[in-house]
Amino acid sequence: MKKVLRLFVISVAIAGLIACSSDEETDTGSDTGSDTGTTDTGTDTGTDTGTDTGTDTGTDTGTDTGTDTGTDTGAADAIVIGAVFHDDVSDSAKLRLDAIKMAVDEMNAAGVFAGEVQLVNLRPTDGDSASSDKAAENAQKLFDDHDAIGVISLYSSLGRSIIGVTNDPAYNYVQCNVSASNPSLNIVADNAEDAATDQTDNFFRTVVTDLFQGNEMASYAQSQGWTKVGIYYVDDPFGQGLSGVIEGVLGSDVSQSIAFPAGEFDMAGELDNLNALLNGGLDAIMLPTLKESSPFIISYLVDEGFTGSIVLSDGAKTDDIFTTVDGLGAWDGTDGNEMVGFEPNNFAGKNSADFSTAFTADVGEEPNTYSPTAYDCAMGFAMAMIYSGDDISRDTLRTNLGKFKEGNRSDSETEVGIGAAGLQAAAAAIAAGGSVNYEGASGKLMFDDEGDRIGLGMRQFTVNSSTDGWDYTDL
Repeated sequence: MKKVLRLFVISVAIAGLIACSSDEETDTGSDTGSDTGTTDTGTDTGTDTGTDTGTDTGTDTGTDTGTDTGTDTGAADAIVIGAVFHDDVSDSAKLRLDAIKMAVDEMNAAGVFAGEVQLVNLRPTDGDSASSDKAAENAQKLFDDHDAIGVISLYSSLGRSIIGVTNDPAYNYVQCNVSASNPSLNIVADNAEDAATDQTDNFFRTVVTDLFQGNEMASYAQSQGWTKVGIYYVDDPFGQGLSGVIEGVLGSDVSQSIAFPAGEFDMAGELDNLNALLNGGLDAIMLPTLKESSPFIISYLVDEGFTGSIVLSDGAKTDDIFTTVDGLGAWDGTDGNEMVGFEPNNFAGKNSADFSTAFTADVGEEPNTYSPTAYDCAMGFAMAMIYSGDDISRDTLRTNLGKFKEGNRSDSETEVGIGAAGLQAAAAAIAAGGSVNYEGASGKLMFDDEGDRIGLGMRQFTVNSSTDGWDYTDL
């Protein structure tokens, strides 16, 4: 009877959290998960989180959330940057879009472009989450109806659905994704009809892939001498990609690898899987999952007396753990128990602190994990536009964003920073025939030959001594 009551309470808690939380992606608060967008409700569940919750509310109105009012003035000389963010139902998506808006405001304040730069955001919302299908539809609308020169997106799931659009020669324009971490998005050999990968050099991302996070999680397991590791992952592109990296490194040290369906977490339906983990004699349980499910998974493991380590992905990290998991402090303080996680360090750049200060002053909230990478997508577009001179187009944006690939860099670049001053400095250097090294909000902007971000570090997070927040260690 006690277990039945607990399940009832947890089910009520899940329903309450979903009803009360407007942000259903994996990132929460001022700092959470790295890629995971919530679960993707479309057919493609991108690399990100589960079914991609965090979608727009109801049908996609196609409303323009632009730089300020979100409306597109339609001026003939306007330079339109497209975006696909469900900021109406996801606080985390909003904090990413706010960073892009701030960058666009700075582009116009810098006075380096002949026309006004406008931001048009078409929300991919479907109910209370983000839909991959709507993201693809809106990417087409941004191209057809708004003449956008490129599109900025989030999540692996939405990124993959938009790749399905930009692979089509009829929609040949650049996507920059601020949080998509699934490695396969840029691996041509992995292309399949139901899992598109970039075929046209149109996909860039300002976050590192799960190869980094997965390797850190696996390396930690090896450093602890674990030989019996369980993996419990969300069955979507994010969970599949990250669990695959971990299993590839740990090999036979992975005793159990269990997937659960993306979308609303079904505690009652997952009892057999959770109990199999509990009874498996495991050293650790790794959770490549999202914040929508992680508090309830951890609550069950703690309540049922799991002994060992719980290892979180960035997507599983959420402050809801501290309010949902009764007895976490006592469990974490018990010898042999720990909760630890790993995420990209998007605040380690030389201009990261200045960005955080400016963002907080502009938005009135602290940036979250992907606010810096969102800002750098927009500023990367701006730098490419400056290189394009008077010929700003979809083709020149792609070509000149490619100047930030590692193979195209030189030792003679002029370093420029964030804000309007950084754009003005870039314009002066490029006008003089030089090239620039953009030191952005998240660090130096540099891609590999495929368009994947390189040069960023990782950090480890653990439960703080008060059991109400996280402590961080740079790796």
